[in-house]
Amino acid sequence: MGRQADMEDHEERNVSFKDLLKEKAGSGKLVSVFCNPDDSAGAVVGYVACCDDDYFCVLEVTPEGTYDGYFLRKTDQVFRVDADTYYERSLHKLYTHYGERHLPFAPSGNILADLLQFAQDQKFVVGVGVRDYGQTSCYGLVDSVDTERELMTLRQLNTDEGFDDGFVIISFDSVYRMCCDEEKCVTLRTLNMLSKGEQHG
Repeated sequence: MGRQADMEDHEERNVSFKDLLKEKAGSGKLVSVFCNPDDSAGAVVGYVACCDDDYFCVLEVTPEGTYDGYFLRKTDQVFRVDADTYYERSLHKLYTHYGERHLPFAPSGNILADLLQFAQDQKFVVGVGVRDYGQTSCYGLVDSVDTERELMTLRQLNTDEGFDDGFVIISFDSVYRMCCDEEKCVTLRTLNMLSKGEQHG
């Protein structure tokens, strides 16, 4: 009986958070979303681009109020959302003051598949975290997106020096987080370009 009540409470909270994130999507209001109860300081901070039953995507902002790419997480991992606090209002002011901007991301269907396609079109590096592997598992450039078989293929980049390091195929249902064009992704993309310049130089 207790287990059933806990499950129902968990589902009710997920619905509430999902509705809140949907409400904030496209509102221009910055939020802090917490997804890891073991890391209370590890919030995803930014503007909600979209949210559905499976995932939500945030246009992420650094603690200094600058652009930090796109961040996707599983909707059912959310346990806390902060909105309209002094912290979020201050970051919004900084983001506006610096004239920062994200390219619009407006998915038409599957948020994960559409973000992968967006990253491929923009040649953004992504970092993908899969179940049972802690944080981000691999970084790479999107080589292909197979929506029928629900698979992505990444041209993997070495995480120290950024050179091409083979290919990785990942199933959609194993993905619990993904970053796109955030600071580490940008650094790896630059290193990758430099490595090719050295090879051809």
